Amino acid sequence: MTEGQPSIIKSKKKPTKTKELSTYKSLSSFFIQIFTIFKQLDLSHISILLGFFSMAKES
Repeated sequence: MTEGQPSIIKSKKKPTKTKELSTYKSLSSFFIQIFTIFKQLDLSHISILLGFFSMAKES
């Protein structure tokens, strides 16, 4: 059983890596979108943006 486990872990790791990469790509585009909106907003909206960001982090 101990010999079979590493192969299972290896096969499970590959899809997770591609999933993490796609998540990272979508996150970076999400950051660019936020930054573009952020540049257009006033400084008074920073607290609202930070609140929204912390909410997105929790979910």
